[in-house]
Amino acid sequence: MKKDTKRIIAREGLILLCAILLSAVIIFALVATELAVGGEQIGQKIFTFAVILLLLAYPIYLLTRFIVWAIRTLRDQ
Repeated sequence: MKKDTKRIIAREGLILLCAILLSAVIIFALVATELAVGGEQIGQKIFTFAVILLLLAYPIYLLTRFIVWAIRTLRDQ
């Protein structure tokens, strides 16, 4: 793969990742607000959040590896 192609993939991937992270922050803020307001079933909501976090652990690991690769690719000039 050409060096320019790698740089484009790295740059566009990081931009996409920032957009996804911004969306996730907004969603988590909405969920946290709901937890603070409706505290009746807070245990069930925390359990559901923990299960979702465990299911997302490997994709988060892969995203971390992509970020490291992208930064290294963009630094090499």
